Amino acid sequence: MANISPKLFQKAIQKGLKTALFTTSTAALMLSSSGALGVAAGVISTNDAVFSDFAAAGNWNKITAGGVANGTHVDGPQDNKAFTYGGNHTITADEVGRIITAINVAATNPGGLNITENTSVGSIDTDGNLLPVTITAGKSLTLTGTAAVVAHHDFGAFADTYTGLGNITLGGANAGLIIQSATPAKITLTENIDGRGIITANIDAAINGTIGNVNPAAQISVGASTLSLGGAVIKATTTNLTNAASVLTLTNANAVLTGAIDNTTGGDNVGVLNLNGALSQVTGNIGNTNSLAELSVGAGLLQVQGGVVKANAINLTNNASAVTFTNPVVVTGAIDNTGNAGNGVATFTGASTVTGNIGNTNSLATVNVGAGITLQAGGNLITNNINFRVGSTLEFNGPLDGGGNIITYGFKGAIVNGNNATLNVNTKLLIAYDPTAGTIATINIKADNNFAFDASAGDVTILDGQAIVFEDANSILTLSNLTGGGVNNILLAADLAAPGANEGQLIFDGGVNGLNIGSNVAGTVRNIGDAGGNKFENLFINHVVTITDDVNLGIHDLVINDNADFTSSTAFNADAIQINNATYRIDANGGDLNVPAANIEFAHADAELVLQNISNANDRTITLGADIDPNNDDEGIVTLNSVNAGRKLTIDGGVTFGRAKRLQAIKFQGAGNLGTVGITFNTANIELDTTGVLELGATTANVTLINDAVQLTQTGNIGGFLDFNAKNGTVTLNNNVNVAGAVQNTGGTNNGTLIALGASNLNSVNGIAMLKVGAGAVSITKGGNTSITEIQGNGTALLTLHVNFNLTGSINKTGDQALKLNFTNGGSVSGVVGTAANSVGDITTAGATSFASSVNAKGTATLSGTTSFAYTFTNTGAVTLAKGSITNFAKNVTATSFAANGATINFGNSLAFNSNITGSGTTLTLGANQVTYTGTGSFTDMLTLNTTFDGAAKSGGNILIKSGSTLDLSGVLTLALVVTATNFDINNIDPNTKYTVISAETAGGLKPTPADNVKVTVNNDNRFVNFTFDASTLTLFAKDVSQEVIDNDFKPCGPLANIPNAANVKKSLELMEQAPIGSDARLAFGNWGKLTPIQE
Repeated sequence: MANISPKLFQKAIQKGLKTALFTTSTAALMLSSSGALGVAAGVISTNDAVFSDFAAAGNWNKITAGGVANGTHVDGPQDNKAFTYGGNHTITADEVGRIITAINVAATNPGGLNITENTSVGSIDTDGNLLPVTITAGKSLTLTGTAAVVAHHDFGAFADTYTGLGNITLGGANAGLIIQSATPAKITLTENIDGRGIITANIDAAINGTIGNVNPAAQISVGASTLSLGGAVIKATTTNLTNAASVLTLTNANAVLTGAIDNTTGGDNVGVLNLNGALSQVTGNIGNTNSLAELSVGAGLLQVQGGVVKANAINLTNNASAVTFTNPVVVTGAIDNTGNAGNGVATFTGASTVTGNIGNTNSLATVNVGAGITLQAGGNLITNNINFRVGSTLEFNGPLDGGGNIITYGFKGAIVNGNNATLNVNTKLLIAYDPTAGTIATINIKADNNFAFDASAGDVTILDGQAIVFEDANSILTLSNLTGGGVNNILLAADLAAPGANEGQLIFDGGVNGLNIGSNVAGTVRNIGDAGGNKFENLFINHVVTITDDVNLGIHDLVINDNADFTSSTAFNADAIQINNATYRIDANGGDLNVPAANIEFAHADAELVLQNISNANDRTITLGADIDPNNDDEGIVTLNSVNAGRKLTIDGGVTFGRAKRLQAIKFQGAGNLGTVGITFNTANIELDTTGVLELGATTANVTLINDAVQLTQTGNIGGFLDFNAKNGTVTLNNNVNVAGAVQNTGGTNNGTLIALGASNLNSVNGIAMLKVGAGAVSITKGGNTSITEIQGNGTALLTLHVNFNLTGSINKTGDQALKLNFTNGGSVSGVVGTAANSVGDITTAGATSFASSVNAKGTATLSGTTSFAYTFTNTGAVTLAKGSITNFAKNVTATSFAANGATINFGNSLAFNSNITGSGTTLTLGANQVTYTGTGSFTDMLTLNTTFDGAAKSGGNILIKSGSTLDLSGVLTLALVVTATNFDINNIDPNTKYTVISAETAGGLKPTPADNVKVTVNNDNRFVNFTFDASTLTLFAKDVSQEVIDNDFKPCGPLANIPNAANVKKSLELMEQAPIGSDARLAFGNWGKLTPIQE
């Protein structure tokens, strides 16, 4: 028996470890019942030995308290026991399922441990030397990672410690190394593993040596754990990730993993592969059976040599991360950057396919496409730069979503060496966001697929040595500016040809801020399709899009989608144009246009067609070849816009807007002038928002002003209303232009000017500031209360005002010509009618007509009905008062002549009447007023004078003939003088109580009628007063006839003869009559005369 140095055991004593014991299958901890930690007996080898040795073999001894073999032979190591190498021995583990808690290599240089049966070892401790292990084919060594319990002889070992384990040789097929700890804690192996067996890690572990350098392992299996491989060389036919929690990490700076890495869980997206070295290589496929969840590349380069890589994502996590696929490869999954934007480089040197996104979370720094290869991308490609080598092809072939819906795939990144590149579009929608996409040499758009140049990042020039190939009639090209911060441009360096007649689809989308499509050389014409040859089948417009005048469009069907605003001077030649809830602008900026018009369809009630001229240098004409009609009445809007002041837009062609179906509205806009002579407008509403001169043809519409500066010349009838809408614009009606609806001013008070240049019929006019008429006969057919600040005559023709035209305002107050007025059936004017400087012309009235202020006319006045003048009436011309008419004057009257046959003139105040006058059957009502007459007057037949004689004032209504004037009554056959006597009291009657009805300042001024022709009727309120009349002087005298009345009342058969005490009553009255003037009796007597006999 060999002697064992005590030093070996002293080393072990210093470890002070706990011990955990395992069964073969579960590695469960087995504690003895003798103490808290239990007692584990250990053995020590004295020669080369096997576990199955019996004590008789003499190869194993117990250990003395002094740490040496005590000379007592024992059997080989038992389950849950530890053993120590007593020298440079070779030990063979030949017991099936033996569990060794710990192995102490101590200071020896052991020959090795041969595993010939399945064996478990808790820890392997050393004082410096390492224990080489060889595992026989079909057998396994399980590293349980448990600590030895402190033994009798003070030997212990840390848990999960294998510092004494040297190189491991997997001796053949299915030779297995199993790492499985119950703690669990990470187990680290520092030495190399070689051979064709299987390495299994079921807990977190690190193997820092090489694997399979000479003889590759058959398999590395990673369970629910993280396995770190630190060796530069890792060779295994397959590395399997067998659990959803499986993680494999390569940490060596230059790790080469030769073989495949696979997920064998039966489900995709399981397991993680981390590559943290500066240069990591994987030679085989990755995730071929089932895909990995993640392949993570740290600050270094991963070279993948296999042809299959399946991982939910290959993540480049660092700005130094890079992955190179050195051979043709299919990457099932995404390549992504999970660090900062612009991290990571992906290089493809062989024909490759990536089924997922490339750089989706954050953009990669660079994607390199090798020379002569094709990279197929199944998702987004987002990178700072994409570099093409000679003959490179990039193909996008992303699928639809699970519901069969189109997915928008993005292609973002600056194109480097685009002249080398071919882009194949084999996905339903691909958008290239970088302006350098215009440098790609060839773009092939497959059938039913859509490729978009997007100018959001800046202007894009296309077709500059570039070929855009529509491989099918249903291939689609989109030009867009989806998210640009302003209006951006896509410029054409050459023509864009359609693939065939009515083939190929186009979409132009202005996005948020608008898109301009033009020539890269201003003024050099580019064609999109051939208007006279192969046209594109469809052009769809979204949002705000403007086609410059140097781009000709050859389109079969133009569809302007909802909310779009499309401008083009050539698109109108499309075979069919459909305007949805959108705006289509035809701009004549570049020259006069001939627009077919019959091809335009208003497909929505609010569809809008704008005909405009934005030129600031030239007038333009747009000639329409056909009427413009909506699908249904009151649908579709047409706007005519002459944008710049001083310029004009003329709409020509003699067509009708809304002939078959009425348009919803027509709008006129701009600071320039507009001409529409010969154009008819059939629409519900016309809106005027112009500041230039506007000519508008006939329309059935309502016309509304939107701008204070509107200057409208209406050349045709207006079938609806004309609304000044609180705007101070001017509307001029040409001769024979009528307004069927009301002229009104919604929301305003006395705004706007309406001018009739000739004859017009107006429905009603109210609320405007100025109405100028008179150049032709104008009729306002509806009366009622009307507010017009002023009506002015711009000629001397007739203004006819119908029933009860009650004007709040004036006529010719501030100027203009002698307009003729005809009030057909009553009315009124609150302000002046003409002035001394601006008289009106003829005035004709009928019905009840009144003038609240002065009237100045110069023409023929024909007054019928009842006409009242509250202020002065002046007419330089003849006045005819119709038979049966009543004319009321309250202030001075001046005229050339009056003819008052069968008429009545009422004088409401004392006034001067300055006019020649004739009359037959005339009635003059003077009341108590004096009329001072200047002129030459004569009456015939019958003349009635109605006057009032006030006894208290001793005056009455009368006519005073001024010096030099004459009033001839000699031809009057009957002068009926009707006097109403008021305020007469017998107490103040004297011989001077007389009243002269007509007098003259000079002799001969009055030529009276014979006295026999005078018939006087006095309506007196006092029976005691009687009147006499001197017909020669037309003077009325008052006389006290009280005694005659008393005698008549009390005479036999008189009305008071038989009253009780009749004699006494008569005597009392006679005594009262004789009482002094002013006495109470006399005053009472005067009142008695105001009673009738019955009242007495």
